[in-house]
Amino acid sequence: MTDFDKDEWIKRALKARFIVAKDNGDVFRLLSIEENGKIRRYVKVKVSTHAKSGRKYFNLTYENVTKSVLVNRVVALALIPNPRNLKEVNHINGDKGDNSVSNLEWADRSYQEKHARQNNLKSSRGSSNANAKLSPENVIFIKNNRKMSSTDLAKLYNVSSGAIEDIWNGKTWTHI
Repeated sequence: MTDFDKDEWIKRALKARFIVAKDNGDVFRLLSIEENGKIRRYVKVKVSTHAKSGRKYFNLTYENVTKSVLVNRVVALALIPNPRNLKEVNHINGDKGDNSVSNLEWADRSYQEKHARQNNLKSSRGSSNANAKLSPENVIFIKNNRKMSSTDLAKLYNVSSGAIEDIWNGKTWTHI
């Protein structure tokens, strides 16, 4: 089986005008074509918000394939030149709900990380870290329960015993 290139699939849908992106960040999908093929009717796609990341997305069915696609990516692929073939789309003002062309730019991972930190959009501390498995309440419990073994606590919270020991030794979660 060959790899599925989602961007190319989205570009084909855009080129066929099955979906249309607007400067304000709205995306419309084709609803119907008249018999003469000239009059097309579009409907605004129903957008959902990803609970953890806050990014807007919708489900697109095209060429008998259904995929979840990000609104900012569709808008960027449709309306923003990408001469350096950068892989990511950055929200300039940090508002992931604002998918207007004026708020989007192509970027690489390094730039995204710098931009997020410079604009206080991302913190790598504690539960603000996207990879965090523990909550502040979990950490308080861990710090106050040194009678339990690090192995037992690790199993309880689905982390490594090293992670528990780092909390106990003040190497991580120092702000709690």
